[in-house]
Amino acid sequence: LAKMETASAAASAAAEERGEGGAKTADELKLEEATRLYRLSKIREAYQIVESMTPSSSKPEGKEHAMAAEIKAKYAELVRTRALLDDTSGWETVVDNYNGVSTFHRSEEDTPIHSLKVIGIIEAPVQHLLSLVIEADLIPTFINFIKIEVEQLRVMSVYHQLIYQKVPLPWPLSTRDIVVEAQGFDELEHHGDLVITGKSVSKYEDVKIPKVANGSTRLEVHLAGGRIRPITMNKVEVTVVANVDFQMYLPNAVINWLSKTLAYYAFVQFRAKAASTSGNGAHYERVKEKKEVYAQVMEPVIHFLAKKEKESQAAEKKSSTNEDSSVTKTSEANTNKGGGEPNNESKSPAVAQAESLEGVIENKQALHMSTT
Repeated sequence: LAKMETASAAASAAAEERGEGGAKTADELKLEEATRLYRLSKIREAYQIVESMTPSSSKPEGKEHAMAAEIKAKYAELVRTRALLDDTSGWETVVDNYNGVSTFHRSEEDTPIHSLKVIGIIEAPVQHLLSLVIEADLIPTFINFIKIEVEQLRVMSVYHQLIYQKVPLPWPLSTRDIVVEAQGFDELEHHGDLVITGKSVSKYEDVKIPKVANGSTRLEVHLAGGRIRPITMNKVEVTVVANVDFQMYLPNAVINWLSKTLAYYAFVQFRAKAASTSGNGAHYERVKEKKEVYAQVMEPVIHFLAKKEKESQAAEKKSSTNEDSSVTKTSEANTNKGGGEPNNESKSPAVAQAESLEGVIENKQALHMSTT
């Protein structure tokens, strides 16, 4: 921020010397930087810059400042979504760690709203998993225990989409459809995860929202979210939660079916598809077509895991220096007795992985090859 203010002052002084006006103010430069970060899904950083602007500059007065208002609104959504993901009170366990998956249900008091939550570990390449989320129109290719229709009404960016879904449900439910605005945010540096927010929309700029078909009912998602927490390049913890109004009273038997069957099997099939390494079908082809895009998506993940491995290496090294000195002396005596020089300690898998990841980051072409 200080650099931007200095640059703004220098630009203004230079323009004044030339007798010119129109140099960008510090707040205009801040808004440009906030917009750039927001487009890269760095909502927290973008919000902090907007908050540092003078009050009059960040107000949505006309098109020029509409972006500041949007960034504030999206950050508020992120905060609410994280609160729902982290909330542990009042949940009824429906599936208790069966096959590595747990599902939960909670009725929201004095409302027709139901909350569903699924948590599980997915042992699969991070990139495969992210491609399943990003290429939303391909969801029907791996959710096959129930017929589902998906259409991307608008793709604002790789992180931001407007999606229509239609799902036929058994009696007493009828076919349900939904229009959701979904957006992903990079929270790796702050919380070690990627967070996806979602909510129902009835209108969106100039997008034509599909009408509710005969015999169908439109669901209302008050808030939905997902958390993707990379553990390694091939292991991820995933949490999905939704706060939904089904537009009718639902008996416990139906709620149990939704939690035990729909939520559970959808997660299991999602996990199986992510773990498929033999080409990964249509998703693999999309990744090849969009290798530049996926390189951009994967870069912060690789940076995060490389940093994590470096910290692990430093902790191990610190621990080793605190070992009993007598053990060290004994080791040295045994080495000298053997008549050879001490062997250099071999690199741990964690260190090797970190160095490998850093090499990918430094070499853009290698990053693209890794992504493909």
